[in-house]
Amino acid sequence: MVSLEALFTDIDDFCKQFLPQWQAMLIASKQKQHYQPSSLTLSEVMTLLILFHIERYRNFKAFYLGYVCKHLRKAFPQLVSYTRLLTLKRQALMPLCAFLTSKKATPTGIAFIDSTFIECLPQYSDSPK
Repeated sequence: MVSLEALFTDIDDFCKQFLPQWQAMLIASKQKQHYQPSSLTLSEVMTLLILFHIERYRNFKAFYLGYVCKHLRKAFPQLVSYTRLLTLKRQALMPLCAFLTSKKATPTGIAFIDSTFIECLPQYSDSPK
């Protein structure tokens, strides 16, 4: 499993290269970007979003309030409220998509298909048995 420090370092290195290019593109296209500074960095927000999926929580609120705020306070000393994090989450969507796209492996052209029949559960079956 990937350590939290390694994950954050990888995301932070990506953000240092990606953000200046992205902001230059937004300025060139004359799109207005409403950004309010936060005590939590974009790298930290992206790390939390990826960690949410790694930890397999069912909802983000339980993950943030029950796990991050209680157990990861030392790793993220500048934590914000849950409602503020929801705003930051929206702002991190495009950089997060770019980061995940940059981590995709190049396709090899080899694919495997498992043709084993999976029997349907009785309540979802099309025909009665």
